[in-house]
Amino acid sequence: MTRSCRTALWLAAIIIAAAQFDPAQTSAQSPRPLGIVDLLSVPRLADPRVSPDGRDVLFTRSDADWKSGTRITHVWRARVDGGAPVQLTHGTENESAPRWSPDGRTIAFITKRGENEFEQI
Repeated sequence: MTRSCRTALWLAAIIIAAAQFDPAQTSAQSPRPLGIVDLLSVPRLADPRVSPDGRDVLFTRSDADWKSGTRITHVWRARVDGGAPVQLTHGTENESAPRWSPDGRTIAFITKRGENEFEQI
């Protein structure tokens, strides 16, 4: 992983953490040990891709789906200069490998849709 990819991943993690942080919740709860459910519930961020103009970053976020017993991954987009990240995909299957088009106007990703057993772009 290149240095710019690592930087983009950390940037995405900071943006998401800042957007989801609620100081009222942390002060109202008493400290407790971190449990396995807490650890499994932490979102996993991966595959950061900075847009050609350098203004946005695409990344995947994987969250625990307790009903299906798996993690579901979606594509997200965040502004590099701040702001709340936006979830771009909402399918029932995992979406992965987001990539910008050379002009930065469209995004491609890999997923399964419908009854097709194979992933497609």
